[in-house]
Amino acid sequence: FKQKSSLVGHIRNHTGEKPFECDVCKTKFSVKNAFRAHLKVHTGEKLFECEMCKVKFKFKSILETHKRVHTGEKPFECDVCKTKFSVKNAFRAHLKVHTGEKPFEC
Repeated sequence: FKQKSSLVGHIRNHTGEKPFECDVCKTKFSVKNAFRAHLKVHTGEKLFECEMCKVKFKFKSILETHKRVHTGEKPFECDVCKTKFSVKNAFRAHLKVHTGEKPFEC
């Protein structure tokens, strides 16, 4: 690990230690960055704005995914049928078409 804080956070994954607790909902986190990101859930703070349509998002990662609506970028490609997807979750769901996986039982 390049930073001591990264190692400490990683070790907490093994120990289960979660020293950062949300005062609002009592959810606990092992790393400070995840805790800080979580706080936006309660504040409604939206810092990341799409330059194209001005919609705002709480998280940069969501903004980056949203931008694909405008660019048409589809970075996730199925190796079997070459279908492309802009959203990772849609890609993962699609893969089950080829594997026959049905993880949910009635």
